[in-house]
Amino acid sequence: FDLNPISTFITRMSCISPVDLEDFEKSFNDFFSKVKDKIEFLYRTNCPTCKKNAVIINTVWNDSKAKYIFYNCLCGSKGFKKIETTDLALIKKIEKLDIPFWYPKTDLPLDADVSSVDQLYTKRNLIALSILNNEIETMPEGINKDLIKIMFSSLLIRASKLIFVNKYRFNKGINPAGVWGVKRFWTPKENIENNVLYYFKARYVKIIKAKKETNILISDFYQDGINTKIFNKSADDLAIIDDNTIDYCFTDPPYGGTVQYFGLSTVWNAWLKYNIKSENEMIINNGKNLSDYEELLVKSFSEIYRVLKPGKYLSTTFHSSNSNVWDVLLKACKKAGFSFVNVIPQ
Repeated sequence: FDLNPISTFITRMSCISPVDLEDFEKSFNDFFSKVKDKIEFLYRTNCPTCKKNAVIINTVWNDSKAKYIFYNCLCGSKGFKKIETTDLALIKKIEKLDIPFWYPKTDLPLDADVSSVDQLYTKRNLIALSILNNEIETMPEGINKDLIKIMFSSLLIRASKLIFVNKYRFNKGINPAGVWGVKRFWTPKENIENNVLYYFKARYVKIIKAKKETNILISDFYQDGINTKIFNKSADDLAIIDDNTIDYCFTDPPYGGTVQYFGLSTVWNAWLKYNIKSENEMIINNGKNLSDYEELLVKSFSEIYRVLKPGKYLSTTFHSSNSNVWDVLLKACKKAGFSFVNVIPQ
């Protein structure tokens, strides 16, 4: 059970097995051939060594100005170079282009540095992402489409302005891309623009490795809706489960107001067109205080207590530096009927 649709999508794609990897390879190659020519021209630069076209892997921006390029060329040359007039001309050309397909303009949380999802991207990356997303939407429904969709979703932050410059890597002369480093939509003054096509293709290797693993570990055990049921619902309503039928529950509720999960997942849910009901989120924020949070916890733990068999266990992962939040968690468990057994620090 999870109220956030991106969470249930990730869970399903992690579990689903077995996957016909040969069929998926054909599907991916067909998909990539359709998008390659539409996107790769956006990331071309002159190779300082052979003077021919090279591929831009990363562009370093500072104060909204492109400063450096990390490139890779077929001649074997790769590394950093300063932005040249031809690179600036390409950026100016791209700025005049229309974004060819749909893209989300969903509002971001109030503490974000920009107001909407589309503003998290350069024009170049927004064009590339719109092309990928449109091609995904034209695919027939099925596991191959879903696998490519999860690849696309895992790219959405990597392709944004949220990626800071890793100074250690920059000074070493290697790919300088950092990560999304804070728990809000912070666009650092100096950030990295990653090549959408390059990083999308890199995700193919990762997903093949992942599904090879689940093909072995899970094999044909996974049966959606039979021995595995995934619900995009809140834990405070488990009405579809009968009393005293569950052997074990593991849950990981939001840690008070430490991490604003729904707000931070806006990017993925917006691009995948998932509807979220943030008013039902079990968290301290959006008008909910500590008392509201406790009430929601009690409802959820009471439902878990109802469906567990007598004498069976609930494990709850929790992290907070606020003693009041911890107190509320423990009170909620007790009010629901649970007896305290043990705490294990990890």
